[in-house]
Amino acid sequence: MEDHTIADFGDALRERLTHVMGRALVGAYLHGSAALGGFQPGASDLDLLVVVNGRWHPDMREGVARSLQRSHGSSPGRGIEASVIRDEVAQSGGRRTDFEVHVTTDPADRKVVTGALASGDPDLILHMAVCRQSAITVLGPDPLVVFAEVDPTLVVGQMIEELTWALAQGSEAYAVLNACRARFYLEHRMFCSKLEGGRWARNRFDAVALIDRSLATLEGDGDDQPPSQLCRAFVERAISALIAELDNRRSD
Repeated sequence: MEDHTIADFGDALRERLTHVMGRALVGAYLHGSAALGGFQPGASDLDLLVVVNGRWHPDMREGVARSLQRSHGSSPGRGIEASVIRDEVAQSGGRRTDFEVHVTTDPADRKVVTGALASGDPDLILHMAVCRQSAITVLGPDPLVVFAEVDPTLVVGQMIEELTWALAQGSEAYAVLNACRARFYLEHRMFCSKLEGGRWARNRFDAVALIDRSLATLEGDGDDQPPSQLCRAFVERAISALIAELDNRRSD
């Protein structure tokens, strides 16, 4: 979903990042709902992955964070969620998840996390895989050049972790729609948005009312809630399907 508001935001962001990082900047790529579809202006985050090379210096972290925070006002979404990674991480096929800095500008979760103080971010496995498939390039080479293919075993394993977390700490709509797009991935070997995954899954699984309620919540037409028993059963079946896929891959 690359409309003029996202394109205009990308133009402004390109200038700010280039000013801060110069030749250390390899590329910047929008992923998430902006790239996969289902982006809700004013409600969705703009997800960004920034790739840097050996010219990157830790002193640049503060400038990058400040640039992203200043870009918040021009973002068509609720906020910006961005990670800066080195080019060798982008080329690791998901085997490395270390990052230089992570910035979130959503007023409800505003933070700057220094990668040196963290053990890595497993979410980057899926972020890098989605970038390779569908990223909107803010600047830099084609994503197929920058991001290596991520090992599907790592993708499936991270989907299991994400759904397990969703049942423990997420909302019902988040858990259900991520389960839907995990099922979509298992069938098509492609990533899709929560919106597309939900619409696809409602015609394939015996959970139409649950999926419709989750889609309505995503589109702002309903109140979210903690995972219900029906939700838990639906998501646990998706986790079981992912585990079976993982077992099959490991036995090959």
